[in-house]
Amino acid sequence: DGHFQGRPPLALLRNVCVACVVFDSFFILIYSMTALRVTSVGTQQAACYEARGYVWHLLIMFTYGANALAAVAGLSVHASLTCSASPTEKQVRNVTRYAHGLAACTLLGTILEAVAFRQEPFECSEQYGAQESSQGAGAADETHLVWQIAYAGLWLAWGA
Repeated sequence: DGHFQGRPPLALLRNVCVACVVFDSFFILIYSMTALRVTSVGTQQAACYEARGYVWHLLIMFTYGANALAAVAGLSVHASLTCSASPTEKQVRNVTRYAHGLAACTLLGTILEAVAFRQEPFECSEQYGAQESSQGAGAADETHLVWQIAYAGLWLAWGA
């Protein structure tokens, strides 16, 4: 706590923006890879969705892609303030606007994912596949659980 006392607010904002540049870079990679995974055509899950007429996964893919683009925008906004010799009022305003936009996009994306999750046919869900196979399901369940916890943590970190 004592380390940051007495520092000017712009210096503190610059430190936060440095951390945000790192997070934005991670989010670009993670959300891009997740969007590509969701769009995997020819998988058993995609065939299950098609057979049951489920199309919400396309909206989920869109939200992952939009999140990746939002992370690119965040990288630009945060890097602009971080790399400037003296931050301008416009750069600080852009960071504030980005934060408000990110909060709105996070809320919208969360609502869309919740609706899509509720609409997913149970036969196509990962829980159904885990119930079907009794061998090897433990490792898959643990991996899925770790991914869900990490994903929720990333959402919280990015929206904070």
